[in-house]
Amino acid sequence: MWRTRHLTVTHVGSDGRVTRVPHGARVATKANGTRVERINQLLDRLPRENLRVGAREVPAFRSFGVLGFHLAVLVALLTGVLTGVPALDVAALSTVAGASFFGWALLRKALTGRESLVALEHVWVAYGTVALLRWIADAPILPGLDVLSVGLCPFLALGRIGCVVAGCCHGQPAALGIVYPPSSGLPARLTGIRLFPAPLIEAVALCSIGLAALAMAGRPAGTATAWVLVAYATVRFGTEALRGDARPFLAGVSVPRLMCAAQFAFALGLAEFAAEGGQIRRTAVGAGVLAVAGVAALLLARRRADPLTHPEQLDEVWERIRSLAETAPPEDSRPSTDETSAGVRLAASWGAYGLHVSFSHPSRPVTGLSYGLGLTPLAVTGVATHVLVAATRLSDPRLRTRTHQPATPRAVTPEAAGNGTGRDYFGNRADA
Repeated sequence: MWRTRHLTVTHVGSDGRVTRVPHGARVATKANGTRVERINQLLDRLPRENLRVGAREVPAFRSFGVLGFHLAVLVALLTGVLTGVPALDVAALSTVAGASFFGWALLRKALTGRESLVALEHVWVAYGTVALLRWIADAPILPGLDVLSVGLCPFLALGRIGCVVAGCCHGQPAALGIVYPPSSGLPARLTGIRLFPAPLIEAVALCSIGLAALAMAGRPAGTATAWVLVAYATVRFGTEALRGDARPFLAGVSVPRLMCAAQFAFALGLAEFAAEGGQIRRTAVGAGVLAVAGVAALLLARRRADPLTHPEQLDEVWERIRSLAETAPPEDSRPSTDETSAGVRLAASWGAYGLHVSFSHPSRPVTGLSYGLGLTPLAVTGVATHVLVAATRLSDPRLRTRTHQPATPRAVTPEAAGNGTGRDYFGNRADA
């Protein structure tokens, strides 16, 4: 349930006088044993580095990938029966597709200097290598791609489950999700924070896409491939908004979303190529409408993007908070302040219930910072957002001893709070 409590927010006036003003805020209180908590308890059992198989332990992420490949081969063989692709051809294209995943991973590591797996890139490379194999063998390309498309779905689905277990490709802070251990290698700001299981959503969607593609396997060649490419691009475009890990951006739009848009367009072109009796005018009108809508969507996404909530910026803000925690005075004193490279201004002071932090920016709203850091806003004023950071969130043991109280704001009546100036730590934007 939800209860409204009066919370105190410290203000520093232009004359340096410190006062506290009450603000109403909604504080979530959940009864034990709720449905969300039970789901969270189940999800919290998933993270692990290794799986025990008999008398030995094997890496969890790699194990799901190997299991996914074997299942993909079985599904591909079944699809080959439905499409008329010989089992020998299915085995050959499965081998080439599997090898392409390893080959692209090694090449990418050699080029970038670090190991990273990008699902969309591997999917594209797999399609390219299988198409090349079919061309070299002088075999029909589209039926082979249909076999690959159906087989990719269970492989990618189990790969995403591996992501859930390992903690990579994690979601944003949320009330429903997984708390990963420090060994998962997540950024310090996400330690002990519940993260939405975005890869799990994608895994379920991929299973559904694969079942539908298997039902399409007997239709005209290329139909199943077009469906998988269109459906996966749509799902992947949507789940990108749930991701909380570092994402590459180009012109204000995440690169994976741009890749999804390109894949969607290619798939529609493939569907038109595979269709019988296509009309040039209908194709041109449909393509024109989608092109205009796509450009408008990209411009809107760029306009709505908040650069302050990029993972790199959130990591920097969290490091500044940890630094301020070492020098912050008691809440009745003038707070310690700092500023990030993006212009986010922070002020911090220690209270009985944790570190009181205020965010402000001279030209941008800062409401998204608290949620990106897994913190609940105490109050949002015209200039700043105020949060309370529990001492247990700070990694330095010396800081954890600054307070022994639970991280719950105390109730304060308006009479006890006194009369404030109505200003925040940084005055107002006109002063900036």
